[in-house]
Amino acid sequence: MSGEGARVPDSVGQGVGATSRRYLVAIGARGNASEAVRACSRMADASNSGWHAVHIETPGRSGSSAKPGDGEAMALAARLGATVTTIPATSVVDGLISQVEEHGATDLVMSRPRGGRARLFRPSLAVQLLKQCPGLALHFIPDPIGRTPGPAAPGDGQRETPNPRSYVLSLFLVAATGCAAALVASLFGSRGLDLFFLFPVITAAVRFGVRPGLLAVAASVIVHNVFLVRPLFALSLGSQSLFMLFGLAAVAIYTGMISERLRGRVRLSDRSAKENAAIITFAQELARAANWSETARIVCETLNHMLDVRAVLLREKGGELVVEAAYPTAPMFGPVDIIARDWTWKEGQESGHGTTSMAAADWQFLPLKTGLGVLAILAIARDNGTSPVPADRAVLLATLTALAALAHERLRLEDLAVARGGRRKRARDPGSALP
Repeated sequence: MSGEGARVPDSVGQGVGATSRRYLVAIGARGNASEAVRACSRMADASNSGWHAVHIETPGRSGSSAKPGDGEAMALAARLGATVTTIPATSVVDGLISQVEEHGATDLVMSRPRGGRARLFRPSLAVQLLKQCPGLALHFIPDPIGRTPGPAAPGDGQRETPNPRSYVLSLFLVAATGCAAALVASLFGSRGLDLFFLFPVITAAVRFGVRPGLLAVAASVIVHNVFLVRPLFALSLGSQSLFMLFGLAAVAIYTGMISERLRGRVRLSDRSAKENAAIITFAQELARAANWSETARIVCETLNHMLDVRAVLLREKGGELVVEAAYPTAPMFGPVDIIARDWTWKEGQESGHGTTSMAAADWQFLPLKTGLGVLAILAIARDNGTSPVPADRAVLLATLTALAALAHERLRLEDLAVARGGRRKRARDPGSALP
């Protein structure tokens, strides 16, 4: 590999000849994704092969697995000519295996973080991939020395917090079960009634989570000991009650964890389905747009509806940047915003709020950039002053901006074709330009 910032990857696996290679780069699976994207682009260019970039969404604790740099890496891959895909999967390994098989990839590129954590009783990612795809060549790109991890996405590493109503309903389930158990005890005796309390514990753990389930466990043990174990109305935790406590707690923890995973998968699948449908609609609307103004309006309205941001699209007219469209209201740029806007237009890099360049600005500016250069600038902001796009929405933003950039490239090529056709007509018939 060659070029600025080139790094020699650590390769694992056999691979195949360069003439039949197909490259796949994993974004977000580990480490610095942008370095992996650049390396994959260089390897694909060297062998004159196509390549794909994939971001795997897994049901994490907060319902998102995206990191702040994923959107930037996706946008970079689109600019470098990759086919960009975002797919939901139960795990990173399952998602990567499905993409390797779908694209017939022979080489998988990903970044290897320094000082990664080992997992007990679980094979490494490389071992799992090579076991399922024996002919795959893995290329691990080392992270830059001295690189520090970016800020964590909001909510990463935190479970969904149950609301107080969940705890109240859990206690109500235990109370109802206790009343039913007391009625059965008066008719048939109290033997085996501790199994009754599996119902409120499992229901609370499945419906509300682990913590309400554990509250149901504690309440169940107390209700059973006080109202169903002789002497009645006396709390004395003997061996039977302790066995019931530990047994129900194990059931609540296991059931709650499995249920949370399933809920995360359902939320992720639903969100991915809605986003994919919206992206397809967006692409179709852009294809039907006939001019710059209509295209800009579609882009701004779509970003507002999908990301809940104020959106403005600017392009150059007469040597100046002007607003082509804005939704829902016209923008008010401050002095720092204007500086960031002009810098983005000149350098072709994002700037403003939520980025590392001129972060004091109120707006975030994103270049719509293709092989023809920077064609327009997209500005986004929130009314409450927070970061325009959180980390878990960065990949969606990168996909939308890539589609918008391609639509503007089509318009620019059409304008160039019309202008070239007009010059040829005047060259063939000079008198046609005369009034």
